[in-house]
Amino acid sequence: MYIEVLHDATGAVLNCYCADTLPSDPSAALFRLEEGLPDGLEHARVNMDTILAMEIEAACGLQAVIDPLTGKPSLVDVDRALYIMRNFMIEMTAAVAVPATVRLASGLTMRRLKRI
Repeated sequence: MYIEVLHDATGAVLNCYCADTLPSDPSAALFRLEEGLPDGLEHARVNMDTILAMEIEAACGLQAVIDPLTGKPSLVDVDRALYIMRNFMIEMTAAVAVPATVRLASGLTMRRLKRI
């Protein structure tokens, strides 16, 4: 799983895009904004370990829940991006070194997630 986010200076994830594969050019961004990056926001690719990716994947998709109003079971679809935005923020104090074999698009940084 590959994740890119827009976040503010506090690390709050304001927008998130998840993909199962990189673009044909691995150095290309997963998304870009036609109007450019808004002031005060940073576009970052998230560096995460396999366990975190597995947690996110397991928490998302179609899930059975009990409706709190009716008490009846129902199915809900949990979106990966929404799950990330609700449960994680960007780690702003730790520097993430970009491996020598990884190329990032211009203006893109590498960051890590931390649990809220």
